[in-house]
Amino acid sequence: MSNYHNNNGPFTVAELAKMISCEFIGNGETKIIGINAIQEANSDELAFLDNPKYVKYLESTKAGVVVVKPELAEKLPENIAAILSANPHPDYAKISNIFYADKPQTGYISDKAEVHETATVGQNVVIEAGVVVCEGVKIADNAKIGANSYLAKNVEIGANTAIRNNVSIECTSIGTNCLIHAGVRLGQDGFGFAYDPANVVLVKVPQVGAVKIGHYVEIGANTTIDRGSLLDTEIGDMTKIDNLVQIGHNVKIGRMCQIVAQTGIAGSTTIGDGCIFGGQSGVAGHLTIADRVMLASKGGISKNVNKVGEVLGGFPAVPIQQWRKGHAVLSRLIKKK
Repeated sequence: MSNYHNNNGPFTVAELAKMISCEFIGNGETKIIGINAIQEANSDELAFLDNPKYVKYLESTKAGVVVVKPELAEKLPENIAAILSANPHPDYAKISNIFYADKPQTGYISDKAEVHETATVGQNVVIEAGVVVCEGVKIADNAKIGANSYLAKNVEIGANTAIRNNVSIECTSIGTNCLIHAGVRLGQDGFGFAYDPANVVLVKVPQVGAVKIGHYVEIGANTTIDRGSLLDTEIGDMTKIDNLVQIGHNVKIGRMCQIVAQTGIAGSTTIGDGCIFGGQSGVAGHLTIADRVMLASKGGISKNVNKVGEVLGGFPAVPIQQWRKGHAVLSRLIKKK
């Protein structure tokens, strides 16, 4: 187990079970100092089992306690405790957050940061070395701005939001309790050009909209989100965006969506709540996507998706079963040749 995180332990098995409102079996006084994979965990570490592929490790694990579904607990060695959970993965995540939650910060502004005199900085804010905070910026209480980040004129950062290192933010407001990872670029110009046939040139269209990011949003490293051309680009509450994602101008993404790495979403598309887009997927511009739509990795949506909960795959995207059948037929044809 790596030591890059601060550890808030130890906790007993009984304490951990109570914190996530689960029952346990075995020795509740066993002290747990951290977490680890089920095949690597030691007697003072917690593991979890959710994926059936890892059931083979249950009988040989040396973990002190395993978060596991009740029907699988009997496979554990007798000396190992179990926290009984109907949903082991999210319950494991809750425990992980207990162990590795950030310690309360003490606010400070580095003497190597530049903060404009008109900027508003709340209480207990951390501004690290090399940060530039421009005119009219508003930073709410308990926010943290990582080294060498740039906050352009009138940017707003909500309370308890963390901006990691080397982030540039323009024309953007960010809600509370967000996490913006290193290298993110928010509010840069969208890709907007008008072709002038008379002079055979591309005329740049000024981008005058903004970016509005809700609460509890996480944005992965080196992701870019363009400012709107006229209307704002919007990211809904609790949406999670992976590394290396490109979101075009005027895009509107709903609440609790998951956008996986290397996905690209073209301008002026509206995406509903609870959608999940797999890695390297793409969505064309000026489309409307219904709530809870799922797109498999490397899939591409080229037309509106109106059915709530539709699961799609392939390019152009079709219902996932249709895509799988088509892929199977193609594979058989190739083998015949």
